[in-house]
Amino acid sequence: MNNISETLLKLPKPLAVYSTAEAEFEIYRAKDLNNKKWLDKSLYKILALARGSYKKYGARELFDKYDDKAVIYLARARYGKETEEWLSVRMVPGDGLFTGIGEIELYKYKNQPVPKLLCDKMNWSNKNLWSKVYSDSRMCGVHPCFINKKNSTKHKFTAICFALMQAQFIADYSEDINTFEYVTAIVRGDIQNKVIALNKNGKVTAMPFIAAEETLGLPPNKKLNVDRSFYSYKFPTYWLDMDKLIELTKKLYVSGQITTKTLQHYLKTEKIENIEDLTKFSNLLTAEGLLIGSLLTAGEFRYMVDEQVPDIPRLKITPIATWQKGVAKIIKATGIKESGFNENLI
Repeated sequence: MNNISETLLKLPKPLAVYSTAEAEFEIYRAKDLNNKKWLDKSLYKILALARGSYKKYGARELFDKYDDKAVIYLARARYGKETEEWLSVRMVPGDGLFTGIGEIELYKYKNQPVPKLLCDKMNWSNKNLWSKVYSDSRMCGVHPCFINKKNSTKHKFTAICFALMQAQFIADYSEDINTFEYVTAIVRGDIQNKVIALNKNGKVTAMPFIAAEETLGLPPNKKLNVDRSFYSYKFPTYWLDMDKLIELTKKLYVSGQITTKTLQHYLKTEKIENIEDLTKFSNLLTAEGLLIGSLLTAGEFRYMVDEQVPDIPRLKITPIATWQKGVAKIIKATGIKESGFNENLI
C-alpha cells in the first residue's frame, strides 16, 4: 500500500459511504457494464494491485477478456488509525460484447456441458441462456495495512465489502437484474463459509450460493466435472486438493515411478516434504511427453491425478432472488441499516 499513497490521494468521490461501529466503507465502480473504458486511472491501479494477490496461486494475467464487458467494483474499508483494506468483485453478463461468462462453460456432467443442462432444465434456447446468467467472479483484495507504515494484518471486513458491492450492483443495474435469473460463481467452501461469511457475535451469516448440481436437479451425490485443462493444472493450489496431490506424488516416488530427478526438475526439491512453493506443482501437471527421471508420461500422471485428486472449488448456480436475499441478510446483520444504509440498494 505504501507505494500507492499518491494514487489514494487521487481517488474519485465514492458512489456510497457507510459506517459501522468498527469501520467506514466506501464503494466505487471502476468500470461500467459492456464498456471497455475504465472510469478512473486510480481505481484501475488499485484493482491491478488487488489482482496481484492471485500470485499466491501462480502467474496469472491481471486482466482478461471478461473484464471488457463486466461491471467492476471496489470497496474500501477504513478503520483504526490510518488503516485500510480493499476488495474487488466483477459481475459478468452472459450476453453483451460476446457470449459466455467463463464459468459454466468449464463444467460437464457425463460429457454434457452445463450450459446445455441448464437450457434443458429451464426449457431455454442457447440464446436465451446467455441473457439470463451473470457470473460473480474475480474477488481479490489489497492486503490491509497501516498507511505510510509497514505493519500489516489480515482482512477484517471482506464479508461486508463483498455484500455492499453486490448491493451497489443491484442498485446500478436494476433493469438488467430484472431480466436475468441466475448468478453463477466458482467458490471454495472455505471462502463461502468463512471469508465472505459475516461472523458477528458468534452468529455466522453466509451468502447462500447454491450448488450447481442442486439447481440442475442432478441425482444425489453426483458431481459436475471441471475441464482441468483450463485452470486446474496451471493453478493447482486453488483448484485441487493439495493434500491428495502430495499424497499421490509421494506414493509414486516411493514406488519408484518418479525419482529424485523428477522432483528436482519440476518441483525444485529433492524431497517432497521439503517443497517450499506448492505452485511448482503446475510445472509437473502441465508437462508434456515423458516426465524427466520417470517412465511415466505427463498424460499418465494427469490421468492418475484426475482419478485420485478431487477438485476444491465447486460451481454454484444461484437463483437471483436467493442471491439478493443473501446480500440483504448480510447487510442487515452488520447493523449498517441503523447507520443510514440506503434500503433501495436491496
